[in-house]
Amino acid sequence: MKTKKYFAVAFMVVMSLGCYSVLGQKLNDYKYGSSRISPLRNAVMQDVQFNGYTNHWQNTYNNWVRYGNLFKMAVPDVEKTIMQSKVDIADDLGFPGLIMQEGFMSGLLTGAFTTLDQPDPDLLERTLSKGNVLVFLDPGSTAGQIVTSQVPEHRGWLSALKSYQYGAVELKRADAFFLEKGESRVFVVTSTDEILRGELKQQIENALSILREYDLHKGWFGAESLLKSVTCTKGHPLEVIGAGLNEGNSWFVFNGYMDFLAKDELDEWMNDVGLSVVTDVGFSPVFGCRDYDGLQVQSMYTKESWIDFAREKEGYIFRQVWDTLADPFHYDGYIATEGNKEQIDNENVPFILRTGRLDEHARQSMVLFIDKGQPLTRESMWDAILDRREVGVLEQGKMLGPALYRNALQLLLLDRVFLEDYFGDKVDLKAVVNGYDLEVTVTNFGARGLYGDVELSLPAGVTAPDRSSIPVDIFPNSSKTLHITLHPGNEAMDHTNPVAVHFKMDGSKKSTLAILDLPPVISVHRLLYGHAPQVSYPVTIHNFTGKSSFPVELQVIDIQKRGKVIFKAKQTCEAGTGTFKDLLFQLDLKAGNYKVKVSALGSEYIS
Repeated sequence: MKTKKYFAVAFMVVMSLGCYSVLGQKLNDYKYGSSRISPLRNAVMQDVQFNGYTNHWQNTYNNWVRYGNLFKMAVPDVEKTIMQSKVDIADDLGFPGLIMQEGFMSGLLTGAFTTLDQPDPDLLERTLSKGNVLVFLDPGSTAGQIVTSQVPEHRGWLSALKSYQYGAVELKRADAFFLEKGESRVFVVTSTDEILRGELKQQIENALSILREYDLHKGWFGAESLLKSVTCTKGHPLEVIGAGLNEGNSWFVFNGYMDFLAKDELDEWMNDVGLSVVTDVGFSPVFGCRDYDGLQVQSMYTKESWIDFAREKEGYIFRQVWDTLADPFHYDGYIATEGNKEQIDNENVPFILRTGRLDEHARQSMVLFIDKGQPLTRESMWDAILDRREVGVLEQGKMLGPALYRNALQLLLLDRVFLEDYFGDKVDLKAVVNGYDLEVTVTNFGARGLYGDVELSLPAGVTAPDRSSIPVDIFPNSSKTLHITLHPGNEAMDHTNPVAVHFKMDGSKKSTLAILDLPPVISVHRLLYGHAPQVSYPVTIHNFTGKSSFPVELQVIDIQKRGKVIFKAKQTCEAGTGTFKDLLFQLDLKAGNYKVKVSALGSEYIS
């Protein structure tokens, strides 16, 4: 009976295996489904724009994105948003119908020209034979008809905006463009309104005058790092400065929680790599103090306490525009927001505009106007702010500040080309350190090839042998990545080391910062309790040298016997460059108090 039972079981197993074999052959005929894997290809996109119901600023352009129906997000339509910003800038300038050809202001700023108002064609041609001309014309005049006939219709993009600003009955059109023949250029401003032409002429002249008198210095006021706080956020101060330098910034005022404790460190880091970047710190509403000794932010309960601290420390104090309770007190200026544009533009009060954290995308900045040729210092930075030689730049290019400087900067933003060249925006420079490898990526966003040299400024104790200057040739709209090995010395260990990277080309320079943050060579417990007669004493070594094997020595010193060494031990450590190795020493000791000195790679530590 048992034999029959076993035979039945075996028969069932064989049959089942056979079925699976047949089924496996059939499954081989099935192929992976045709569903696309790329999320972007499967996303449903829909254009959505809103131009408001009045001629007020209220224009938004977005793409609604749905994925699997339930996932939904809105992404700004970048092209239309930029075009609308041009309309809004012209509106704020007082010329809502102005369309400026990009490069118009840049051309006027880079060469001499003669200005003419409503000339006849003969006078215009004679003047052009002697050099460039800036001419103001009625498009219906003889000369106006000649020059405008050479211009292709360039208002087509306005129809895509459907902005009510261009449907206003009282709208007055104005065009600013240039024609060129060889090296000769004629810069043309046309409008049927004579008064508007005169006002636009005055604005252009004012902007040119401002640029002859002042240098532009862009910066981030109220940048935040939280370096000295227990809270984590994106951006070490050196990363913040590096990101800002890549945008053409030359000054930074930090405002993160307890960032004021880094005041001296910021100065030291900039000095370590020879950067002429101006840094300062504060804790809103107080900035620019001589020092912040004694500041306990949790106990500053009253306006008087903040004001007294600012005055005692030779700093500056700012208030919210809306805070009427601050009216009886003497503040140095306003803390600006977008909603305060009317007050910031028209009241003769200094102001600051805070940038915030990198994870908030650092969308707000300030531009200071410093006397031509005057070096940027902490003092000249504050002088410009308190003298209202400043413009606050909001997201999407909206601006706040005194009209003299704001209008000049708005014309330059309509132009685009001048500001891109001035701040080196066509070159993108990124640098990051992985281990001891410095990765530098240079991107050329320009339409022409780019040739220059990548150079490093390194702090004491860090070298990059034979890599002081590296020639780089980059095609238009392409990138090149360099890998440079850094060699830290003992002096650089247990330090945050700034690494400045410069790209020099055509007499100009673009810079950024990276961080070589190094641990101590020797890591041990600063205070260790153990049980006699044998104490386990762990030691961690970071090998920053090119050696793969080296000795680690340990000495135990009896505190009660005036430094007598009562125990010694030695081990050989094997570790690759830039790596850690854990060692364990067994100390034979009697009960008592001791100091332990560990020595390795030219360093020592006593605990």
